[in-house]
Amino acid sequence: MIQRHWVSTHFKLWILTCITGLLLTGSKGQVTEWGSWSGYTECSRTCGSGVQVRSRVCLVRRQVDGACQGDNTQARSCNTEPCPAGTVDFRTAQCSSFNGVPIKVNDVTKEFSWRPYFDASRPCALVCRSNKGDVMTLRETVADGTSCDHIDTMGVCVGGVCKNIGCDRVLGSTVNEDNCLVCGGQDKKCHTEEGSTLNVDFTNGEWKEVVTFPLEATRLAITILSTPPSALELRSDDGQSIELTQLMSGSSKAAVEFAGTRFIYHTEEDESKFTARGPINQTLYLKLLFNRQNPLVQYRYSIPRSRYIEADAQDRYAWLHGSWSLCSANCGVGFQLRAVRCIDRVTGQYVNQTLCPSDEVPISNQTCNNGPCYISVEDRFKFILELEIYNLI
Repeated sequence: MIQRHWVSTHFKLWILTCITGLLLTGSKGQVTEWGSWSGYTECSRTCGSGVQVRSRVCLVRRQVDGACQGDNTQARSCNTEPCPAGTVDFRTAQCSSFNGVPIKVNDVTKEFSWRPYFDASRPCALVCRSNKGDVMTLRETVADGTSCDHIDTMGVCVGGVCKNIGCDRVLGSTVNEDNCLVCGGQDKKCHTEEGSTLNVDFTNGEWKEVVTFPLEATRLAITILSTPPSALELRSDDGQSIELTQLMSGSSKAAVEFAGTRFIYHTEEDESKFTARGPINQTLYLKLLFNRQNPLVQYRYSIPRSRYIEADAQDRYAWLHGSWSLCSANCGVGFQLRAVRCIDRVTGQYVNQTLCPSDEVPISNQTCNNGPCYISVEDRFKFILELEIYNLI
């Protein structure tokens, strides 16, 4: 009697379990189950933080939910070491891969040379500008491991989505750069300078120098908190300049390459702001033209403390160099420049170059190559036609 009751009770529990399972897994009793992970793909880059991806397949789909729970792909970082000096930027290489490829622009098929174009709204699309000024999306997604084209520079694209990375170039890492771009440095050897035009006396119709951004300065920020001045510009030692107020008049977001870094313009509530990661490869001067109303402009930059604190006498004078400029040529062989200065570590000021070791002078120029140049069929015909006309004359 006891054994029969035990069998009867367990049989009822078994039936109840089966019914419950059917209710939980759908009318046909289907369940979802992930298959095994595949192996990781080959690293997308040979240096500079590439990406490897693995995937898995949902073997049976649930009738109600229609999908397995969780992600079907996983990504990890690989080849995170910095690329050698002179290596072509990864996004630039992807744009230049379309050099000489016939592409239809404005209903006309031509061949162009291409360079990256900044588009903050689509950080993982391959948007490029041709040598004729046309802007096109050449691919909807860049290759995995490409740095996101965004104000937030600490990110890489994976499957067309910008993923955060640490300054160690590892996905999922929370290690951050300090203001002097030292990975995990926590500003221990970094000096940050801040100021504004709040107590500056302006003369109507005259240019006024607001601040000097020294060579190798990082984390530059220029914030306009009032009605924009008549003109606001950055000038370099070699006489080049960018008109910041012109960038402000175009849109709420813009970017320009200058002095070895990218200056990005964006608006935040009632502020207009220019930021640059740096380091800059030239000394820059922020100049302002006052007209009618006193403008309120704030500035900020950082620089290593070694530029301000005392050093040993034998190490007092040292060479300092900036970053390389962009290649002078969109295609073919061009050149790159960088500023080279002799610095007094005690005062943080530039001094005569004869005070620094003559056998340790860093090079200030080098050649660069962005791939072969291509001439469109139309331009070739134009050249031949002009040549024939010249010969006839």
